[in-house]
Amino acid sequence: MHMKAKLQLRKPERWQDFESLCKKLWGEIWQAPEIKKNGRSGQAQHGVDIYGVPKGETGYYGIQCKGKDDYTNSTLTEKEVDKEIENAKSFDPPLKKFYFATTANKDAQIEAYVRNKDLDSRAKGGFEIHLYSWEDIVDLIDENRLTHDWYVNSNNFITSKGAKLTFSNNEETLILRVPFIRKVIKYSLLKKVQERNPSEDARLMVHSLWSTKSPFTNTREVDKSYESFFLRIHNTGNSPIEEYKIHLRFIGEFRQIKGPSSGFWSPAEKKYIRLDVNTYINESEKTGRIIPLDKVLVPSDTLAFDDITIYPHFDTNLEIHWKLVSTDFQESGILSMTIEPDIKDEIIPRFVESESDIKPDEITVEPLIVTEEYHFLY
Repeated sequence: MHMKAKLQLRKPERWQDFESLCKKLWGEIWQAPEIKKNGRSGQAQHGVDIYGVPKGETGYYGIQCKGKDDYTNSTLTEKEVDKEIENAKSFDPPLKKFYFATTANKDAQIEAYVRNKDLDSRAKGGFEIHLYSWEDIVDLIDENRLTHDWYVNSNNFITSKGAKLTFSNNEETLILRVPFIRKVIKYSLLKKVQERNPSEDARLMVHSLWSTKSPFTNTREVDKSYESFFLRIHNTGNSPIEEYKIHLRFIGEFRQIKGPSSGFWSPAEKKYIRLDVNTYINESEKTGRIIPLDKVLVPSDTLAFDDITIYPHFDTNLEIHWKLVSTDFQESGILSMTIEPDIKDEIIPRFVESESDIKPDEITVEPLIVTEEYHFLY
């Protein structure tokens, strides 16, 4: 099955496409990002279509690309081999190795001829000579993933991986409207207060004493200044991202930050019930980790994660520095969050007996805590 798949690789239809294939293939094999095509069409190329310096080497390697018409079963000839070897001797600087890459099928006779030319060249202190026919090239394509993906998918670029982390709005910025209470202490003379309607003042002062509630009702204080948000990962490349996780670092000042609960105690079952979560927050270190339950994110897909709850300070900005790591890919970025306070005012009167005790208004902004009722059911 594996060999059958290899043989189904079609040969390039144009010699220019074959040159591009060879450049990508040997660029990957040599780990030589600086590999280049030699000159331009019409210029003398001295037997070399592609050249580069492989990683760890100091001398140039050259490739002569020979596209052949498969329908007429054309093969590389001894005359062509002799001509291109002679031309390659003029390449400046001198080559260390010289390759023939051809779309022609393997031919034992021409392979033997090239092997003998190789030994003869080495004996004379010249470059090595190697031949790769189409079947050999298919083997190399199959062994080199980037070239394989590019060629099989008929792309004009190397397989790309890309990822972007956003907020739930699919943007890298988020404005959170968080309720706060602005307490304003106002000083005034006691006599001015007494000039108001005494019956109204008395009603306001004893209102709570007359409040009644059901014996099955209780109250609790609820902090409304907590806000939750969640993050979303997007695969912006053209290949899957596998076995990945995301590291988070929160930059800025806040009162508290926490992730989802990983479980709860069940009195009925008398055991701790674990929940499937993918987001973990370390509040003391202001860091976090996202470990997706789905290990593969396919191209153009997106995945949302668990809620993160923040207890921010009034009117502040925060940054989330993130880094995605996977088996063969890394990406990083910064998300920006602005806390936009939704202010509710509370006027607190302070009565003094003399004007000398009157102070300017004292203003503080605090989290909004409200008292809510809840009912017991029997």
